[in-house]
Amino acid sequence: MEYDIRYQVLDYDSYHEVLKEILENKDNKYEVQKHHPIGYSACGFPIEHYSIGSGKYQIVYMGGAHGNEIIGVDFILQFMRNLALGNGVFQDFPEQLFQIHFFPLQNPEGFFITTYAIKEVIKGQKKEAFCKNYYLNYRRANVEISSLTKILYHFYQLGNFSFSFDTMKQMFWDECYGQDLDVNGFFFFLSKYFKNIDRFIVQEFWKKYIGQEKILFPFEFQKSFSSVNVDCIPDLTPMHSSLKTNLRHMFQNSSFSNFMLGNFVATSLGINLNENNEPYFQQLKELIRQGKKISVSPIYGNYPKNIASPFGLPSADMNCFAYACENTAILNFLSQHEEEIYAFMNCHGTGGMLFFNPYYDKDSQRKHDFSFYINNRIATEYLKAIQKSYQKNGIQDFYKGMGYPTCVTGLGDVMRMQYPASFLLELSKAGGNPLGAYVQPNYDLTMIVNMEASMSLLQTILEVQHLYGKTYQKRYNEFGKVAYEEHERIRKI
Repeated sequence: MEYDIRYQVLDYDSYHEVLKEILENKDNKYEVQKHHPIGYSACGFPIEHYSIGSGKYQIVYMGGAHGNEIIGVDFILQFMRNLALGNGVFQDFPEQLFQIHFFPLQNPEGFFITTYAIKEVIKGQKKEAFCKNYYLNYRRANVEISSLTKILYHFYQLGNFSFSFDTMKQMFWDECYGQDLDVNGFFFFLSKYFKNIDRFIVQEFWKKYIGQEKILFPFEFQKSFSSVNVDCIPDLTPMHSSLKTNLRHMFQNSSFSNFMLGNFVATSLGINLNENNEPYFQQLKELIRQGKKISVSPIYGNYPKNIASPFGLPSADMNCFAYACENTAILNFLSQHEEEIYAFMNCHGTGGMLFFNPYYDKDSQRKHDFSFYINNRIATEYLKAIQKSYQKNGIQDFYKGMGYPTCVTGLGDVMRMQYPASFLLELSKAGGNPLGAYVQPNYDLTMIVNMEASMSLLQTILEVQHLYGKTYQKRYNEFGKVAYEEHERIRKI
């Protein structure tokens, strides 16, 4: 067997069992080193650190920033196992040149909340069949939301409103979310904003885009988790007890549905680790100051983003920004090792995308480093390797490369501004966290194509490594031609 891919939906116990098995496997070709944790969650769960190889070119792979994106954690463990065994493309891993650091689980609290709920719901059932139904029902819910948006936008265009379409969408979901919705309820909402609206036309649009008689809430993919509660988390350790205390406090103070335990994005303090960055914090704070209501997507529950929740805040204190301890841990590690690290791969859940370009800066006269070139070169080769690996399996639907953002929204954007070769990888092409990625053959392919692409990452780093320590100044001479002046610099990753 070229790769050892194990179909698994992990929880606290099985996660540690897999790590123990990888560390102690006598068939390992390359040694797996266990290091001191790089930090701890608010409840005291360690953010564990492992590595393979001893070379000067160091790479970090991290999973589990969002608790519900469990496929990222799974991928890191599958990667560690197959690299250690020297399987497939890892047969000749250049361990004297490279050291790969693995942080399998950055957000242990969100991951364990999600996976304990999954374990409670899925017990006694066939995992793959359950995951397939979850995936199909999640897709159906997304289609229903998209269809409602299309109808709403059609009528919005017919009116003359002083507010944006986003505001109308928010008003619609605030009024209609959480209760079964049929064409009469949709007509009643529209009639508040349109005089003499034709019921027949509304019915025709409903028939065309929705088809069924009613849209039922909660969505079908959520119903299996409606019966779980905080007690699905056992009192194994003081950390578990602290986790349950935080959850009870969060759920008692707000009207969150229990099904969110099975799709828990944030930490137990209600912090979204990707949105936990100061630029986004300031953006959201200003919108709230203006009286605007910002809510998470209806697929997640439509609750406001200015409260601690399963989807999460950008900061524990909305008056003053601070990094969560989980983000502080990874940022400190990168800062302490910035001279040695040549790439950082932040592995998320679904989408089949690689975010690679740094935040766009229009200031053409400042000193530049080669981050833009390094990122694009590495990303191009990684995506080409993904494509080649998919084609071997008869798949033509490839990953997408995502260019530079116009504003900072995620921690990944902040890191790409600071460091070259910092990437956010959305692993699975099958959407629907946490379980949509676990349909076959998508699951096995997700693991294989990304492991094989990781070797292109190593090769590309060797080709561009001399640029990590350079900056340049772009100048225009009197004839309008560009001249580049190179400078040495203290390199960051």
